[in-house]
Amino acid sequence: MWFPDRPPTRTDISMIGVGVVLLLVNVPFHQPLSWRAIAVGFVAVLFVLGPGANTRLAASVGQWFREIGADGRMGVILLYCCAVVLLLVVVPIRLTFLPHAFIGGILANTLYAVAYVAWAKKGRGWRINQGTN
Repeated sequence: MWFPDRPPTRTDISMIGVGVVLLLVNVPFHQPLSWRAIAVGFVAVLFVLGPGANTRLAASVGQWFREIGADGRMGVILLYCCAVVLLLVVVPIRLTFLPHAFIGGILANTLYAVAYVAWAKKGRGWRINQGTN
């Protein structure tokens, strides 16, 4: 499996609650859902969390990201946000696609967290009072 080789932490468990809240807040009840966009977001995030996270490239990027410090990480995040805004201005993307892809990504992340906690509890004998970092 592509789960971390450690017991789930409080952060891992809280991701389930955060994911459910984000889904409830972001699902547009007044318009039809774009299931294609939801599927794209779901598959992309699931790939990044699973096999994509276990590549040599992901390990080197993760190590670099930790080494640049808090200020460097904040700068990278701000540059990423600027690039996304620029991309939205330059590339004509239907605006209904992005929120629905976001919903698919949140759904994938939430289900991944649920599966990780269930796997750790069943497959590794983990209990809630363990791994509470």
